Amino acid sequence: VEDVKGRFPQVAGLKFSWTKSIAANEGRIKSVEVMMDGAWSAIDPEKLYGVVSNNFMRSGGDGYKVFAKNAVNAYDFGPGLEQVVANYIAKNSPYKPYTDGRVLKGAMFAAMMKKPAMKPMMAVDYMIRKGDNLWNIAKDKLGDAQMWKSIKDMNGVKNVRTLKIGDMLKLK
Repeated sequence: VEDVKGRFPQVAGLKFSWTKSIAANEGRIKSVEVMMDGAWSAIDPEKLYGVVSNNFMRSGGDGYKVFAKNAVNAYDFGPGLEQVVANYIAKNSPYKPYTDGRVLKGAMFAAMMKKPAMKPMMAVDYMIRKGDNLWNIAKDKLGDAQMWKSIKDMNGVKNVRTLKIGDMLKLK
């Protein structure tokens, strides 16, 4: 973390607190909780947990040697992360990264906070056509495939598989 070499883990189903001023392996981790059966529980050092990771982290990348040394029944088959990313970019070029403003630093945060609020767009009607799905509608009509969930929520769609050709949706 100190050397800004990517060592800050991105996690799901796990939450932790730590103190940067304490050196690594000297007690900087203050608490670790795991999502179990819908509730957060303190991690049990004696319990064996399943972890999903990419091959870089699995082989001890970014200093996480515990994954390389202590893995039990590790599944190390399939393409490496670099090949998966290369295949994705080749298939989806030109690639435009999705940036949703979740991580902002310094001046970026200040600039974002100064932006005036956008005026809400008027909702428009859209009729579902053969081959449509919410992902493609969001991508083609709203310019951002990630907006599919807002279309779903705005229209009260409980199950996307129940949409039929000719159904009307509101897009905004």
